[in-house]
Amino acid sequence: MTKKEIAEIRKTIKADGGCTHRIAGCYVSAEREERMRFSGIFGNLPEEEVYKYVDILKKGLTGTQKVTDIRITKCSDALYAAWYSECKEEEKLDALYQEIIDSYAPSGNYLILISYGIYDVPAIGKDGRKQDESEDIFRYMTVSICPVILSDAGLCCEADGVQPAKRSWMIKPPAESFLYPAFNERYEDHDAVLYYANKFISQELVEALFGVEEKVNTASEQKEIYTEVLSESLGDSCTLEVLTGMQECFEETEEEVLTPLDMKEFAIASGAAKEDAEVMEQKLKEMHDDGEIKTALVTEKTLTVQTGDTTIKAKAESGVYRKNIDGYECLVIPLQGEVLVNGIPVNG
Repeated sequence: MTKKEIAEIRKTIKADGGCTHRIAGCYVSAEREERMRFSGIFGNLPEEEVYKYVDILKKGLTGTQKVTDIRITKCSDALYAAWYSECKEEEKLDALYQEIIDSYAPSGNYLILISYGIYDVPAIGKDGRKQDESEDIFRYMTVSICPVILSDAGLCCEADGVQPAKRSWMIKPPAESFLYPAFNERYEDHDAVLYYANKFISQELVEALFGVEEKVNTASEQKEIYTEVLSESLGDSCTLEVLTGMQECFEETEEEVLTPLDMKEFAIASGAAKEDAEVMEQKLKEMHDDGEIKTALVTEKTLTVQTGDTTIKAKAESGVYRKNIDGYECLVIPLQGEVLVNGIPVNG
């Protein structure tokens, strides 16, 4: 899914006038024992609860560095049945809960939180603006696995004095979450899911629900692999100037997904030797998904240059370059306007 598609679905999840119809959940202990279940109409919840649920549900659709697309090899019967029933039938939800419990290795207590929504997808006019009429209907569910953690011990003030604060089991933001089906090209795509992982992806869970046996990398892991390939394959062309130039290309392109060919062209345009760029292109093609990667994953807000104990952060277009001065290899930073040292303006 593109950034625009993710943002479009994220906007449908809101407290007032949103598209979320139902909410359901199952509280599970670290020993994989069910402790509580609930389900109901989302709009019937107390207002304070609705806002808290909205925060949790939106978290699973946040962060380009934490969401990844997964192609489904074989969709779990329990997952499809729960979606098809619009999350109304308890036995269908129970089967999905059990499949998750059997395949998810918890580090503590957790809540399986499921929502179901129906979105009337507006048509897009030639001017790129949404029209009033609906073009299609997107029926989707989100499944979030939220850690449940005992609140910290403390003291509180009451009318009759200071007392130990009551400790509660608090629902935290999702460790993992997914949107099924995916909203690719603004249509239901039952061959894909959008998967959010705060740190790790549960491979057993992915295999049980989506039939994917090979390891699925998180967005951060994809970026690390991609960075390693660039470093190893660019050879002598892996210079500060080339990497800075490529970063500028990433920022300027309107493409949300970059292909190995795009990367080769960006490298050559930034000063890389053609043969080095072609080696990089071939290495990228050998990667998963034919080397394609989301532009947002490789686009940095700041250029970070590290040498020894020194770290310099600047925008790619700031003009940082490398130069030999009096026999020393130096980084040169063109000064632009006022110069501050620890927030203090300096002269000279």
